[in-house]
Amino acid sequence: MRDCGAHERLAGARATAVALGLMAVGVATGAASPVSQPTLGTRSAPVLDADGLRFRDLNRNGRVDPYEDWRKSDSVRSTDLLKRMRLDEKAAVAVHPVMTDKDDVVKRGIISMDSRYNAAPEKLAERNNLAQEVAETGRLGIPLTISTDPRNVFVETTQTNVAATGFSKWPDAIGFAAINDTALTRRFAAIAAREYRAVGFTMALSPQADLATEPRWSRVSGTYGEDWRTVARHAGAYVEGFQGSARGLTRSGVATIVKHFTGYGAQPEGLDSHNPYGRNSVYPGNRLGDFIAAFRPAFAARSTGVMPTYSIIRAPGYEPVAGGFSKHLLQDVLREQEKFEGIVLSDFGIVQDCSGGCQTGYKPGLDRREIQFGKPWGMEEVPKNERIVRAIEAGVDQLGDETDFKPIADAVKSGRLSQARLDGIVRKVMTVKFKQGLFENPYVDPAAASRIVGQSAFRDAALDAQQRSLVLLENRGNLLPLVPAGKKVFLRNVDPAAARAAGFTVVDKLANADLAIMRTVTPHQQLHPYHVGAHFLHEGDLDFKDDNADLKAIREASEKVPVIASIYLERPAILTNVRSSTTALIGNFGASDEAILNLIIGKVRPTAKLPFELPSSMEAVRQQKEDVAYDSPKPLYPYGFGLQFKP
Repeated sequence: MRDCGAHERLAGARATAVALGLMAVGVATGAASPVSQPTLGTRSAPVLDADGLRFRDLNRNGRVDPYEDWRKSDSVRSTDLLKRMRLDEKAAVAVHPVMTDKDDVVKRGIISMDSRYNAAPEKLAERNNLAQEVAETGRLGIPLTISTDPRNVFVETTQTNVAATGFSKWPDAIGFAAINDTALTRRFAAIAAREYRAVGFTMALSPQADLATEPRWSRVSGTYGEDWRTVARHAGAYVEGFQGSARGLTRSGVATIVKHFTGYGAQPEGLDSHNPYGRNSVYPGNRLGDFIAAFRPAFAARSTGVMPTYSIIRAPGYEPVAGGFSKHLLQDVLREQEKFEGIVLSDFGIVQDCSGGCQTGYKPGLDRREIQFGKPWGMEEVPKNERIVRAIEAGVDQLGDETDFKPIADAVKSGRLSQARLDGIVRKVMTVKFKQGLFENPYVDPAAASRIVGQSAFRDAALDAQQRSLVLLENRGNLLPLVPAGKKVFLRNVDPAAARAAGFTVVDKLANADLAIMRTVTPHQQLHPYHVGAHFLHEGDLDFKDDNADLKAIREASEKVPVIASIYLERPAILTNVRSSTTALIGNFGASDEAILNLIIGKVRPTAKLPFELPSSMEAVRQQKEDVAYDSPKPLYPYGFGLQFKP
């Protein structure tokens, strides 16, 4: 055995290129079958030769230890690594903070991080490589798991997804429910997984297996609708596509964290539990069981992890604390009843304080840097260090958005937490890293990332999904499809270049137009002063008030020309006022102008159906129950509604 890595390790960017050059080859070792040499990637750790094969010497002791030996099982490697770790290193495994511009968190030994960086794919890859390079300098060279919220989106919402800079843009999850083709959901997930891995993301903080039974809820767009059976099928397909198999995580797959177990979405008045005023979920229809059932296909596909709800579950048997502190939820229901064995990653910030503007709302002059936006619901009066221990005692394996792991080590020293409990967390987290081959090569090729992410084949597939997700709600006089040639069109919130590309003549004045094409969104209001979530998430009434600017424009146009309107249904809009002023009405769930125009001119035909009902009035919304699907009286458009073109 000798250190042969010195001549292969170069400074700066060339180190990655050299590492990526160690391509997999079959090597005979005297065993019954050849062993496949994996690609190795290294920046500072030596590379050792042993039995004609190559291994990274992560702890730099000059020999191939079992945890460095890729020929051994994940179990053997995890056991060996566990024996070598100090208590503080083990405790650091139990936190999962947000990545910052500084590398000090990685230097402290934290080995799981969430990235919210928005940059071109090549820059993302470079940033993730730099973080991995710092992690490699650690005592044991443990690679990072870098997670992310969804990125293949049209509309960025802080704390729920990240802008799709360079990534292929697909409909929201709710759009896949409108299409209701699980094979497409699985295909999307597989494509997104390729894009994630290309830039260095190895964990997806998704899918959302929550139910959109409360139409005012701000996170409807991230779900697969209000029918639990539909949600269950698509969440399961998503896990299979991202992880690469129906039987669990594969080497090239992206680990999934299905969320938010459970009951999230049954929010009184739709108020979200990111905020103190929305901390509860309620079940007047006794349908909490539906929310649990929606997770089962994802569990059957062996989702790597699950994220508990922020909400306090107001149901018999549940403690009056957020999901991440509930032993009944995480032990009795998740582990015992549902037999889930994966990682439990808390939603972000549950052990942090909610102070200052978090509780009182934003006021002019208030310094946001002095506000702590935690979500410790039901545990507000308990000290933070105690919350940390209570969450792990309840069943949380990793604390989201937390960097302080000293209370965990102290709790083990004092006997409050058992060593076996912490060791179990370490085994689960390390096994995921071994499965994905990160101990062999955590690095990615930035140049390849720029070629893979958002490539034309992915963009074409995304456009097709956008088009398939469009729901035709109205088509009076069979206006659609129409021939664009010679048609003068007045636009609102539509790119003129896209309309011209579709064959229309764009005019600036209604008086000169033959028709109008307009886009709008589901209304919302900011009900409370500034709170985390309320500033970013859309809450409030769903109907178009008379002073709504888009409604005014639609009404004005309808007095002169036929109006074709498309509404972004991030929540179930009440379209009573809009319908009466339009000739054609199209619901979208995240779609480009090109996709909508292609439906208008008949390049594609509508086939999608509503994944939720569209209520007739706010009074009807107030009469429905938060946990019951499609139960508002006399909906304007029922669940499953969708027109097709006449033959």
